[in-house]
Parts: sequence; structure tokens; C-alpha cells
Amino acid sequence: MTGLLGRMHIATLRLRVALRRYWKRVAVGALCGWLVSTVLGAFVLVGLEMEHVISAETSPFVGAALVWSGVGLGSLVGYASRPRT
Repeated sequence: MTGLLGRMHIATLRLRVALRRYWKRVAVGALCGWLVSTVLGAFVLVGLEMEHVISAETSPFVGAALVWSGVGLGSLVGYASRPRT
């Protein structure tokens, strides 16, 4: 258990250093991910509702999941596309 907590602590420290250094890149990536996932998610939700895959009651939950996933993916891509040193 101590080894796992130690690794989690090191990973948290590395994440804090990375966010402190590349926070602008992560924020722009999250914004782009939010915009893209909002627009594409709306079309996906309409298509899924028209095909009766999801109902109108579950549509907000699926929409929220799509948008939050897009924000996370956008911030991850923004961080991953940082210049290599």
C-alpha cells in the first residue's frame, strides 16, 4: 500500500509541475475540445434519438458525458502536443 501511495504522490507532483508549466496549452485544448464536442455531440444526440437508440430522458446524461469527455480529450491533446525539449 505504501508503494502505491508513493507512486500516486509522485504522479501528483509531476501533474502539478506539468500544469504549472503548460496551463495555457491545456486550457486552449480544453476550450477547443468543448467547442468541438458541443457541436458534434448535438448532432450525435439528434441522430441517436432519431434511431431510437436513446430516449429523450437519457439524452441530457449522454450529452453531458460527450461534452465532458470532449473537454478531457481536448486538454489531453493540448498537453500531449507540447514541444519536445
